[in-house]
Amino acid sequence: MILRESMVRVGDNSGARRAKNIGFLGSFFKKNATLGDFIVVAIQQRRLKRRFITKNLYLGLIVTINRNIYRLYGLFIKFFSNKIILLSEQGKVVGSRLYGPIAFEIKKLKITKILTLAKIIL
Repeated sequence: MILRESMVRVGDNSGARRAKNIGFLGSFFKKNATLGDFIVVAIQQRRLKRRFITKNLYLGLIVTINRNIYRLYGLFIKFFSNKIILLSEQGKVVGSRLYGPIAFEIKKLKITKILTLAKIIL
């Protein structure tokens, strides 16, 4: 569960390290976001010599959250951190590599580029 003004990690090699959640896409009254939701973020920390400008707004997709994810067969999974993937204005993935595992619930979004870049899908 990611609230407004919360800091998240960027899980690809796009050049950004940390981002701050500014808003949610989909509804004006939405209070939090979970797996598979699109959020608007501002880059707070970036790697040196990268093209991202800090404090500009970008689109992000949540791939892991630091909360229990319950599955239908009785198990639950919990990740260590909140992680997003940066997307362009057209909805395409900015980076060319994803770091760490991503949740299985992302498969329902049918964004095949993310599924091909991911090494581990839990």
